[in-house]
Amino acid sequence: MTSTLIGICNDINIQHG
Repeated sequence: MTSTLIGICNDINIQHG
């Protein structure tokens, strides 16, 4: 999980599918 806003949003998006 990256420290960038885009990275965090992306991580959440991937986890939620």
